Amino acid sequence: MPNVVLIAIASFRDCGLIVSSMSWLFSILCLVIMATLDCVDLMHGLRFKALSALYV
Repeated sequence: MPNVVLIAIASFRDCGLIVSSMSWLFSILCLVIMATLDCVDLMHGLRFKALSALYV
């Protein structure tokens, strides 16, 4: 019986580690996506400025 409890505690701890690493991965992924979107916005802004300079 104690073995089952130990296995349950160990699996619960592993699950917690997996969840915490997933949240780290998720936050890093969010940062990467936000940086990529900012970069795309910057490129679009530069392209728009270049086009408006050409048309004016």
